[in-house]
Amino acid sequence: MLRVCVIRKLLILAAIILPLAACTSAKVEPLSESPQQASVPNAPVLYQEVAIGDLTATREIWNHYLPYLREGIAKELEESGKFQRVHVSLPDPAGERLLVLSGQLTTMDEGSKALRFLIGFGAGSTTAAGTFELADGGGSLARFNIETDYAGGAGIGGLDMISTNELVQKLGVDAAEATVRWSQGKGLKPPTKN
Repeated sequence: MLRVCVIRKLLILAAIILPLAACTSAKVEPLSESPQQASVPNAPVLYQEVAIGDLTATREIWNHYLPYLREGIAKELEESGKFQRVHVSLPDPAGERLLVLSGQLTTMDEGSKALRFLIGFGAGSTTAAGTFELADGGGSLARFNIETDYAGGAGIGGLDMISTNELVQKLGVDAAEATVRWSQGKGLKPPTKN
């Protein structure tokens, strides 16, 4: 009987802790936005096509992450269904009404696995960050920074549940989500949750 009670308590504890597992967060910081796009809520989509431009890294050692960044961007832009066509690289010739997202991986901090495991709850977080730009044939339209953090999973004993490659891919997803929001006149930042 005691054994069943202990098992029940462990199951309840697991049900409470598991929603905290694999906790990632993203912060979007606009650096510049074209005024007409930022101030027109629910503007009609002006761009029917979007392309992924140059993706670079500030440190050569991070170049192996760039395919994951491109994959995250492409997948999210496709899945959004907001563009008639998504180009994974710049088409030749690029039309004037083609929205181009380019970016640079500026931070890749693997954090501390030991701190994530021993302390959890954000200690030793892994961080990927980048600076992104939206442009068309007329020039730059918006620039923004995104920082994506992974705090570890399973609560106090933060086990690594996603790899650094997956975190960079999530950074790409976050950049694509900001692009979709911006293209619809909703600004770069995600809506605040009440």
